[in-house]
Amino acid sequence: MTQKEEEDMYSQAYINDIYYIITNIITYTDELTRRQYESIMNYLGEIA
Repeated sequence: MTQKEEEDMYSQAYINDIYYIITNIITYTDELTRRQYESIMNYLGEIA
């Protein structure tokens, strides 16, 4: 494997890692907002 090929492989792996992390952050945030939304709705339901 040439150095160029090796660098390409590493940068691809790096991009995949970043993509994975971003996807996880988005999923995590979605989960949080969904929970917050549900708890707000429950709270409003109790008040009403």
